[in-house]
Amino acid sequence: MKPTWRAPFALLAVLAVCAASAGCGGPKLIQVKGQVIKDGAPLKSEEGDPPTSLTVIFSPVVEGGNAEDAYRATILDPQQGTFEVPGRTGKGIPPGKYRIVIMRPYGPNRDDLLNGAFSGQNGKPFVRELLESQELTIDLGKPEE
Repeated sequence: MKPTWRAPFALLAVLAVCAASAGCGGPKLIQVKGQVIKDGAPLKSEEGDPPTSLTVIFSPVVEGGNAEDAYRATILDPQQGTFEVPGRTGKGIPPGKYRIVIMRPYGPNRDDLLNGAFSGQNGKPFVRELLESQELTIDLGKPEE
């Protein structure tokens, strides 16, 4: 029987297709984008407030979870409160239940203009079940929703 070169090339083609597809061995990731609002309006700096940024952090709610499991959102527009969560690879985050911490740090000490109300240390973070890609609205005026 003569050796054939087609089999190795066919195998490489199958592996390339498999690697390019999302369902081949890697964990499922979801795309999460959203906006932080307060009482239905974008969360903006008040007149006279120092210039601020917005911090949004997604931490999985799992037994034994730690800070290394957290995903920091990329803020797209701090004046509109829009964000996206790229995850570790830029392709999203694993589906699951997340504790969402929101802060408005400013100044050299990174004080929080929201006074830690949504930080999870002294305040109450938001908790959301994220099972599929979605646009998320987080209303600071209604943390229970």
